[in-house]
Amino acid sequence: MVARRTDSKSAKLGEILVKKMLIIAGSIVGFLLVLFLLYWFFVQGRLVVTTGQSDSSISFNGGGVAGGKADERVARGLYDIKIEKSGFVTYMATVHVVGWQTKTLDLSMKRLPESVVLESNITTMVRDGLGKNLLLSEKGGTDFLQFDPINNKKQLLSRVDFGSAIKTKWDPNFFLAYIWRVDGSSGLVDLKRYDLLSQEFAAWNKGVMDLAWNQKGDQVVYVYKPGDGEFSLIKATPLNQEAERLYFHLDKVNIKDPILEWTKDGKDLLVTDDNIFVYNFYSHKLNKITKSGDVKMAKLSMSGEYIVFSDKSGSYICKLDGSGIKKLDVSLDIFEWLPNGVEIIGVTNGEFKKINVQSGLVTDYGYNGSRVKNIDAITVLEGAGSVFYLADNKLVRLDLQPSSVIVE
Repeated sequence: MVARRTDSKSAKLGEILVKKMLIIAGSIVGFLLVLFLLYWFFVQGRLVVTTGQSDSSISFNGGGVAGGKADERVARGLYDIKIEKSGFVTYMATVHVVGWQTKTLDLSMKRLPESVVLESNITTMVRDGLGKNLLLSEKGGTDFLQFDPINNKKQLLSRVDFGSAIKTKWDPNFFLAYIWRVDGSSGLVDLKRYDLLSQEFAAWNKGVMDLAWNQKGDQVVYVYKPGDGEFSLIKATPLNQEAERLYFHLDKVNIKDPILEWTKDGKDLLVTDDNIFVYNFYSHKLNKITKSGDVKMAKLSMSGEYIVFSDKSGSYICKLDGSGIKKLDVSLDIFEWLPNGVEIIGVTNGEFKKINVQSGLVTDYGYNGSRVKNIDAITVLEGAGSVFYLADNKLVRLDLQPSSVIVE
């Protein structure tokens, strides 16, 4: 009897213990469930990204998904997002995801532009003094053209057979042009302010290698190598009168095929060959600025105070006397100053880039199609939003679209 009472009491104690354990377990489960729900709603957030392109890729902090859309529960915090698709602009964004909330990034991906051929059989191209038109000469033709690519308007500037110019140096007013022709001859074209009935061509002796105009357009400096041993730097009037030899025997300083550019203040002349030289008209000294021997090109800044140049090791900017040299972040094969005077646009390995020479900021431009080759000239017009370049005797326009965009 006593044993049965003891067994009954033990059983009841066991039941009570089981119930308490179940209550404790339920409490723990409930507590964990509450923690999970709190984490789900307050610690985690929802990140939604749509692109409108089913085959684009979306990455979050390096990992990601494909398919053009992402809808993920993620821990709260900062996420670096990158959205890519071949032939389209790459988009990058940093978003802050907080608990309970949904962060949505809804994009419409923009296709990269394609180059457009505007004219064929073009041999030379320059930007006019206003920075709004292009001045062109035709291969095998007789015409100089003024071309407004924004409004697609062309104006004939000449009707005289000048013998197909392969190289042109315009005066600052763009009424006179010194041209080099296919047969090796060269001379001055006077367009008579575009009076088509009165234009003239004055042939010069063979041997003019390059020429530069002063800012007023009333004097020129040219390199003369006629083949009789002379290799001089000469200053004269546009009709080659009042000639003054400034420097004899350029070959003695290892100059071979120079390009000339006269500063706006008229004091100095940039001479670019395998190295860069600056000739001063007052001291009559030819100062050597570089020593690398592999300069590809150089250009004066709009103010004439600085030189930007490229050689095999990169692109640089320095003062006119060669001091303060600074290497730019990008090496350009060919480049041109933008009308604002603080940025240059150029090409490296077929890719277009813009550099702010003051801040060093580099902008990469993207486009669809094969990489451009054989560019002879490049320029940008005021307000055009496009780059114009000459390649294989074709005038080409490419809209300037950064290859990647940061989404705020």
